[in-house]
Amino acid sequence: MSVATVTSTGLVSAVGLGPATILATSGSISGNTGVTVVAANVSTLKIAPDPAQIAMGTNRQMTATATLNDGSTLNVTVVKGVNWSSSNTTVATIGATSGLAVSQSVGTATIGVTFGSQSANTSLDVTGATIQSVSVAPSDSPRLEPSAMAPRRTSPQFPCGARVHLWWPR
Repeated sequence: MSVATVTSTGLVSAVGLGPATILATSGSISGNTGVTVVAANVSTLKIAPDPAQIAMGTNRQMTATATLNDGSTLNVTVVKGVNWSSSNTTVATIGATSGLAVSQSVGTATIGVTFGSQSANTSLDVTGATIQSVSVAPSDSPRLEPSAMAPRRTSPQFPCGARVHLWWPR
């Protein structure tokens, strides 16, 4: 049974547990080293952002990071075996295997993630959306009189009641 594989650039990847000898050769020169692959166990699990806040009508990708017993970290947001949950699905839902939080109504929900024997939680606040500013680019475009323009499309209304009107030259 193989314990490790090595790419042509020297990247060693574990494929099993136990000792292995890595051999490198360049022309008539060669060298080797030993590696031992051990089981990595999850010692802690953290969610980011912690705490989290999103506006009503938006979503947020949550991230789960596992710290392994050797001190290394691993992004486990969407790996096999991860399970996300929301304590209040009327406020926010979350993809059970994706970690994507989607607002449903204003309020607070506890977002949880489990991986292996470890779990973590964070608070997610869904707030009322308000438009703080609107930016249009490029700012140096030619100015046209309103009589030379016609409305072509009105966007759907945002949850906060705002609408955006788009205009094109006739």
